Parts: sequence; C-alpha cells; structure tokens
Amino acid sequence: MRHHWAVFIYSVIAITTFSACAGEVNNSPPNVVFIVVDDLNNTLGCYDHPVVQTPN
Repeated sequence: MRHHWAVFIYSVIAITTFSACAGEVNNSPPNVVFIVVDDLNNTLGCYDHPVVQTPN
C-alpha cells in the first residue's frame, strides 16, 4: 500500500510540473541591443587612465 502512495505522489508532481512548463508561447522576437564603440581604446578610469576620471 505504501508503494501505491509513492507512485501517486510522484505522478501528481510530474503532471503539475509538465503542465506548468506548457504555458503560453511568446512569439515576439527578443529585445536585444548591441552597443559597439570602435574608437574607445583604453581611455576609461577603470583602466587607470591618468587623465580620464570616470565614476565607479
């Protein structure tokens, strides 16, 4: 009898997990932004540039 309860509980967990994964499908493309800077070099404060002082 104990085996039947374990099978029942695992079945309920599996069904609820798979039904939660079968949600609404979003067909819109993702929002992606690429920021490209070609002439930046190492003129940032994080690279210890002596003249440029950038916050953080």
